[in-house]
Amino acid sequence: MNAAFRWAGVALFGLLAACSSAVPRSANGTAAAADVVRAYFAAINRQDQNAATALLASDVQWLAIEGGRSLLEADGREAMQRTLGAYFAATPDARSEVEVFARGVHRVAVYECVRWRTAGGSQRRCAHGLFEVQGEVIQRVWFWPAESAPS
Repeated sequence: MNAAFRWAGVALFGLLAACSSAVPRSANGTAAAADVVRAYFAAINRQDQNAATALLASDVQWLAIEGGRSLLEADGREAMQRTLGAYFAATPDARSEVEVFARGVHRVAVYECVRWRTAGGSQRRCAHGLFEVQGEVIQRVWFWPAESAPS
């Protein structure tokens, strides 16, 4: 699978979030897992590497589900910083639309569709993902393979 398609999942959540990367707090001062994920993808849609990686745990893991296996694609915040830089350079106009299907205290299940343009025209790929949030940072992410989707 093309790395640009595989990392299209990185850009998952921007349209559900406000343009600010600030994470809303509850009455007790903590952020809900879904709010952390929304803030992350708002930063991704703005192509703000620093804001996005600030919402990742230092030992974050990004995993791809391929068949019956989980493949570790990025291990640590620095690896994600490099990955995001490459993704933004390859797809500067990529934007995501995301639905939150389910959320719990620490996990958020999403369905994301990413749109971008190539020389061949407009592209759209969709995938399911699961985010694990600990405290106010994303600890682990799993993404299933992206699928072509009608525009």
